[in-house]
Amino acid sequence: MKNGFNVVSVGNADRYNYDTTIIYDYTGHYYTTRWLSEKFNLRPQSIIALRDPNSTVDVRMVVGGDFTLP
Repeated sequence: MKNGFNVVSVGNADRYNYDTTIIYDYTGHYYTTRWLSEKFNLRPQSIIALRDPNSTVDVRMVVGGDFTLP
C-alpha cells in the first residue's frame, strides 16, 4: 500500500490502442480520482463515473498513449 492505495491488480487492457488515459470511478469517491488525475497530470475529462455498488474495485486506470510518468 502506497499513498493510501491498495493496488489489487495490474494487467493488460482489453485493447492496446487507447489514445488517452482513462480513470474509471466505480464508487463516486471523486476526491480519489481527482487526486490521481492531478498526480499523473491528466485532464479532469479523463475521469469517467461508472457507479457500480457490486464492483470489486473502487477505481480502475487504463493507461493510454498520452501517459508519461510525472
